[in-house]
Amino acid sequence: MPTPFTKDEMIFSYALHPDGRTIFVSSWSRAVCDTYSLDTRSCKWRRHGEWMLPFRGRGYFDAELDAWVGLHEDGYVCSCQVASRSGGTTQQPEWKMADERRMWIMWHQLEFRLRRM
Repeated sequence: MPTPFTKDEMIFSYALHPDGRTIFVSSWSRAVCDTYSLDTRSCKWRRHGEWMLPFRGRGYFDAELDAWVGLHEDGYVCSCQVASRSGGTTQQPEWKMADERRMWIMWHQLEFRLRRM
C-alpha cells in the first residue's frame, strides 16, 4: 500500500477516527503541510487538504467531548472537532486550546480543563 507522502515529508500528528478503522495523519515539509486519512479496511488513502491537526504527535478521541484531544506543540492541551471521513473536508476543523498549562516535573503529570465545543 503506497503512502501519499513524499520522501521530504514527516508525520506531525495523527489520530484514530471514532469509527475505529480510519487513521488521520498530518504531514509536514518545508514546502507543504497536508492531512490524509487511511481507511484500514480498504487500505486506501484520502487527501483532506492543506491543513494540520492542531496537536503534535498522537491525538486521542474523547467521547464525552466528541473531539480529539492532544498536546499543542507549545505544551498546552488542545481539542478539535473530529474531521469527516468524506473527501469533502478541505479546511482545518475548529479547535480550542486550554486556558492554562500546569505540568509538575516531579510526577510528569498534566492537569487541564476542556469545555464542550
